[in-house]
Amino acid sequence: MDFVSNYVELLIQNTKSSSTSIISKKLKSFISDMSSINFVDFLMNKSVNKEEKHKFIKYVCEKYKIDDFVYVIYAIIDYDRAEYLFEIFQNYLLAVSKIQEHVSIAIFSAFEISKPCIDDIVELVSKQINKKVKYNFYIDKSLIGGFVVKGDNFIIDKSIRNCLDDAINKVKEDM
Repeated sequence: MDFVSNYVELLIQNTKSSSTSIISKKLKSFISDMSSINFVDFLMNKSVNKEEKHKFIKYVCEKYKIDDFVYVIYAIIDYDRAEYLFEIFQNYLLAVSKIQEHVSIAIFSAFEISKPCIDDIVELVSKQINKKVKYNFYIDKSLIGGFVVKGDNFIIDKSIRNCLDDAINKVKEDM
């Protein structure tokens, strides 16, 4: 069953740039609907040619807005693994839910920050995104002071340089 985990990893890589929570909801709807219409039986049917299967898969993926899955499903079908399709999807959903349990962030500062201060930053970020946070701390000598937090799809910039830039821009706007 190693190919199942390979396809799960391929799906995760394919959907990294997308919101996994939105894709997960769409995929759950897709699985529910496709289970009721014998989707896998259709894909395993030897009398249906590959082009017809691909056309149907493309249509269904567009309908459910899971376009990131099209080429992976093509590969599964082309290698006669359709019977494992829902197992692969269920394992993908399980893997995504584990990924979504926490978010990794990087905290940058011009100098070492005390553990209580880092804990406060982590707690602030955790509350804002409503997830557990794991962090790495880095010293960035290009910062004057303050800190910058970078996550996969967000940046919190509380650096002095950013505050100065904001003040300069405000003065320019007021002129």
